[in-house]
Amino acid sequence: MLQPFVPFEKIHLKQLIDLGCIYIVTQTYHRVDHFKERKEVQLLLTDYKDLGPATMHYNAVRSDKYAAIINLKNRKHLAKIEEMMTGNKYDLFWGILKSSADLKKRLEASYKPKIRQFLMTKTSWRIATDEEVKTQFEVTFGELFLILKWRTQKLRIKFEEIEKI
Repeated sequence: MLQPFVPFEKIHLKQLIDLGCIYIVTQTYHRVDHFKERKEVQLLLTDYKDLGPATMHYNAVRSDKYAAIINLKNRKHLAKIEEMMTGNKYDLFWGILKSSADLKKRLEASYKPKIRQFLMTKTSWRIATDEEVKTQFEVTFGELFLILKWRTQKLRIKFEEIEKI
């Protein structure tokens, strides 16, 4: 399983506050590297400058046991997230992609046949072997999506659909 997000560290907390991104939405994170040692709970943290978009994200994941909006200006919230970073219970990931160049390389190396199979079975696209399908990653409410573009066609799918093939 592709794990594209940056581990959340103390330095990121200061950066977010300095940038005015004081709202963080938390949710359960399932894309953890299965080969690494994991803590009891894995969470994805997504930052927002304004409460409105943070609330929209929260509403999209509100059924998640770990869904919450953390306000970094609230001392109790800040203390809680600092506790989560230092304890042994939580693995925290920031909703920022590590490296788009690395992701593209990994996509080409490991997922190209799966993408082609997906396109052949799930779409009416008939792509010649010499034609290229352009790919791009997008993150929406903590979910990783793959954008596929071919000629004038465009398709947006959850990346997990490709991984399942």
